Amino acid sequence: MYTRLLNNQGVNKMNLADELEVDERTIQRDIDDIRNYLFDNDEYQQRMEVTYQHKTNEYRLIRHNALLDSNILSILIMHLKNHSSVISRDMYELLKSIIYKFYSHDTKHLLEQINMFHVVDEEKNTLTVLSILQEAIHQQNTIKFKYHGEEIVGNPVQITSTHNQYKL
Repeated sequence: MYTRLLNNQGVNKMNLADELEVDERTIQRDIDDIRNYLFDNDEYQQRMEVTYQHKTNEYRLIRHNALLDSNILSILIMHLKNHSSVISRDMYELLKSIIYKFYSHDTKHLLEQINMFHVVDEEKNTLTVLSILQEAIHQQNTIKFKYHGEEIVGNPVQITSTHNQYKL
């Protein structure tokens, strides 16, 4: 019975009672015990519950989408803000879509936080160069570029940014 529930297969208590040669009340007590266990333990916080489906006359273990703790994203936004008061339009739109998709229960507060940033439209060239540099860092590749007419060759280790200025 437990395996069927965990695999999200329906459990019909009448059929199960016949299969296990026990009374239906025994199956009902077991289902109630599972519900109590889920409620008394962390599984309830993860929004797992045993539900009865009238159409099929079955019990199923349902996992609801848990609400994410918006404090974690709020702290991340605060760290980003401490790092730079400027973010790209792409970053702003990404944060906004994350808020709407995963934090709908706290949209107003989180949107207020990201709206404190100064949003700039970066040129696509900047994003392309940054992605090439990130890949070079990840792959530990040597790069070559010109800076004020001087050719520079080296292995990039890290990219930092302050107020939309990048340092390699």
